[in-house]
Amino acid sequence: MAYENPHKPFETIHSADIDRIHQLMIQGILMDPFGLHQALRGQIGFADLTPELQALLSPVQSVFSDTGDGTTVTWDIGDVPLSNSEDVYLNGQRQERNDTLVRDYYLSGSNITFNVAPMDGDRFTVTFKSPQSLAMFKIGDYDDAFVSQYDIVDMQFSGQDVIILGYNRSTGLREVAKYRASDMVVQGIVNVDPGVPYAPNFQQMVLANDTLDGPCVWAVGSPSGVDYVSKIRLSDMTLLQDVNVAPTVIASEATSIVTDGAKIYVFMLGGSTTPNSVVLVNADGAPTITAWQTGLTVVTGVTMQISLSGDLYISYESILTGAGQVRRYDALTGVLKNSLVCVKPIRLATVLSNIYILDTISPTKSRIRVLSPTDIATTLITYPYVVSDMKWDGYNLWLASGDTMYKNDKLGSFVENVVPILALNIRNIGLGVGSVWTSYVATTTPPPGTEPSISRFFPGIPSI
Repeated sequence: MAYENPHKPFETIHSADIDRIHQLMIQGILMDPFGLHQALRGQIGFADLTPELQALLSPVQSVFSDTGDGTTVTWDIGDVPLSNSEDVYLNGQRQERNDTLVRDYYLSGSNITFNVAPMDGDRFTVTFKSPQSLAMFKIGDYDDAFVSQYDIVDMQFSGQDVIILGYNRSTGLREVAKYRASDMVVQGIVNVDPGVPYAPNFQQMVLANDTLDGPCVWAVGSPSGVDYVSKIRLSDMTLLQDVNVAPTVIASEATSIVTDGAKIYVFMLGGSTTPNSVVLVNADGAPTITAWQTGLTVVTGVTMQISLSGDLYISYESILTGAGQVRRYDALTGVLKNSLVCVKPIRLATVLSNIYILDTISPTKSRIRVLSPTDIATTLITYPYVVSDMKWDGYNLWLASGDTMYKNDKLGSFVENVVPILALNIRNIGLGVGSVWTSYVATTTPPPGTEPSISRFFPGIPSI
């Protein structure tokens, strides 16, 4: 599959090249493009890449020149040359680099220092190769008649497939659909619509492996009702089970779902007997259901996250007081271990051994707080805009705000940003198949079903 290069019309970018290059990078090839160029020569053949990718992976040839004044010995040439790539000429005569012997000049970072100041009017030139950041760029928007009919709620990835959970705007049904990532051709659809609308929540689908059925998706919702979750085998998109997760949480609604690979954890909003409970379901084989009560009362905006230590974190906002909180529970027993007061926490992410909390602190600001395994909370960074989604890919922290996606390092510091589609607000970010994906909040102008529902990006070199 080839996509049109948005920067050079009529040139194409081949998705296989993009996927293979990104896999090389996330496996540890974190180097300047010249080094990446050499690594790729032995892996896939640099000459076989498209011109766009060759340009991206090639070091930049830079030139700096100036005139001496008889006293100045040091100049900043604007970039750090690749090792031994520079050539320095003074009045047309090549200069020798000073490494261990006293010669004509030496380099320190982006500074060149001559042993003797060039005389007034002497002309010198420095040519060198400089590292070039392999920036992220858009591979494509998907706005064909089928993909764009979905108002997408959640995205997951399995192998070379994209799994979406969304509302079919033509039928109004809540569905899980599987697409082949290379060309976004649909591979199957399963109806998980309970007949009533759900409250907005982008955490309503997870992937888990079954020893008999292989990769399966668990989605909140089922034609059997709002208190069910659906288990779907991805190989043939077959609904294996719709599991009633509310036998002890009567009159409740499944709203949020996470997994640790062995168990599925479902938050049951409201209900009687054991209100606002977490229900545990075995991911493998016949469903064995247990539940424990969170102790929460009237809440909204519930999201969950499993830490590397196996604890379950729940963030929520109180409908009665408007106050937000993040709680840490023993995932199996429900024993409350810690609670942290927030303003309006909307998203949790496991980053290394910590939990990152995305907290909306005002109508115009968001912050990220870090909660350590020992429950020490610190503010990582505050942003002068409201962030709607946060994802961690092992190297980069991805944030969405309005129509803009931001790439940040693990400290939350800005690396680069992109506007996938002007004036179309991003709903959530997906990470998979060597790419970053964005889905969008449905609009009424243009008419529903005509604007793209998904965009795909090459994420660039991972941050260190």
